[in-house]
Amino acid sequence: MNTANLKAYAPKARRDFIAAVSKQAQQFGVSAQTIHPVVVTGDICVVNGTPFPVSFAARITRLGERVERLEV
Repeated sequence: MNTANLKAYAPKARRDFIAAVSKQAQQFGVSAQTIHPVVVTGDICVVNGTPFPVSFAARITRLGERVERLEV
């Protein structure tokens, strides 16, 4: 099996994947530089002025905790 093409493609795919995940996390107020607090009000949670369903609160908080652990 010829793996030369895979070896050339894999690093670029990894960088693209990391960029896509980082962009999605930024929509939820989580980045390597800043982790915005999650404020739960009634049936919504607000992160950096953006409302989300309250079911997202625990997931966004957990994502922020994981990013915090990675930076150490």
